[in-house]
Amino acid sequence: MTEIVWERELHAPPEAVWPHLVVPEKMSCWSNAPIARVDDGDRGAPEGVGALRSVTIRALGRRTKFEEVVAASAAPSRFVYHVVRGLPLRDHEGIQTLSPAGQGTHLVWRVRFEPLAASLGPAASRMLDGQVKSSLVALDAILRSAPEPAREIAPPFEDDADIASLESDAARILSTQRALADSLEGDPKYWFSRVYQYVTEEQLRFVRERATHRAWVLRLLPVFHRFYVSNLEAHRAALRPEAPWRVAFSAMDRAKRGDGVAVIRGLLLGVRAHIEEDLPRALAEVWLDHYRDRCDYVRLRADYLRMADVFRIASSRLVAEMPPSWIPPQLRVLVRFAPLEVQDWAFSRNYYDVARARRKAFDRGRGIAAWLSAR
Repeated sequence: MTEIVWERELHAPPEAVWPHLVVPEKMSCWSNAPIARVDDGDRGAPEGVGALRSVTIRALGRRTKFEEVVAASAAPSRFVYHVVRGLPLRDHEGIQTLSPAGQGTHLVWRVRFEPLAASLGPAASRMLDGQVKSSLVALDAILRSAPEPAREIAPPFEDDADIASLESDAARILSTQRALADSLEGDPKYWFSRVYQYVTEEQLRFVRERATHRAWVLRLLPVFHRFYVSNLEAHRAALRPEAPWRVAFSAMDRAKRGDGVAVIRGLLLGVRAHIEEDLPRALAEVWLDHYRDRCDYVRLRADYLRMADVFRIASSRLVAEMPPSWIPPQLRVLVRFAPLEVQDWAFSRNYYDVARARRKAFDRGRGIAAWLSAR
């Protein structure tokens, strides 16, 4: 993990520095990299938690655009963002803290990231260091000439969930999923049930290690589980599961034992049913039941996008279980040696673009939540 830290005294109090540091339109006035809004965050604020913004940098004679999501926003003292698309870096996190220093502000800007290839680290560090240092000089010049009036500060977000109880529920669900996958050994439906278990395990790891809204992630798990199990039970009882699951289960049932191509086709149809149908409904349901009076739907986007690794890791674990002959030759080397992000890119080109589908699912869930809220 590479870490870079910049510290600078700025000639304005934190309340005046804050909007220049976090609002895209104001940031573009001093940053070497143009920054633009993609979507506002909680409470409709461009710096609210869950906000998306795009950043364009020039490196090696080329323009590269990447996307950041706001993970924490506590005006006027702490701001956290993550790069979620567009750079060959993993776990890129920026943390900006502001504290009063006489009549001005002491800014500490800390960036951590892990390059996909170790050789990229030094070059990325040099480029970032030079750009941020010169940008901060420009920021201080703006603050000296155009002081910012004080702005209203939104109250902090609070979630009074009983985490221990939610974790206990999640543990019971995980145990049920393991038993279900074990019971399907030899059945083509085994593969989807097993990857479902792996996704739950990785989501729980995410809750322990990285999640900001831990209760939100934990509340999603039983909803996902309910949708899947209810459709599987309907299929087993010769009833009619929902259309996407009916297609998926039928394909799984037609796959002959050992026919890797047919098994993977059924597995991918199950993944598609989960992401395109169950996921947006679950996101809307949990927000409506637990968060509509506490925050905007988009506040939860940062954790949602950061969970991309959950699906990469779960998929990699499942592929490691599969007979090597099931994996196309052009992908075997990538599966064995390439970083997860490269495997994900190859998977999206050859099978199904999970990252793109997940983004669409989040937006669809937002639409469902808005529609149900207006009823």
